Amino acid sequence: MDASCVLRAVLGESEDAFRWFEGIESGEVEGLAPDLLYAEVAHGLTRQIRANRMTIEQAQDAIRTVVEYPLVTTPSRLLAPAACMVAVSKSVTAYDAHYLALAEAEDAVLVTADRALASAATRGVLLE
Repeated sequence: MDASCVLRAVLGESEDAFRWFEGIESGEVEGLAPDLLYAEVAHGLTRQIRANRMTIEQAQDAIRTVVEYPLVTTPSRLLAPAACMVAVSKSVTAYDAHYLALAEAEDAVLVTADRALASAATRGVLLE
């Protein structure tokens, strides 16, 4: 799953995202992500604070929730070589390519709220 999915879940913006998280929490689904997810989530929450949509305290609570969640993360340094190739071949950012590279390496479904990223994935689920 990518940062857009995580953000939608912790911000309460998507029932679908929340259901994916419930599946991970129950052990029904294994949640995989590159470790850069945490930086991207922090960035997304910072944007929420700057837009006066949440307080720093709310953002800190959301970050703690995400950090404590049972996601299996892969170091970005291990994904970077494949991500570079994926970014070029699929015309996505190198950041997004980390999610694609991981999903492809693990033959996993990529869950995202990003239409272009879902389209670029071999097996993608677009959150509505």
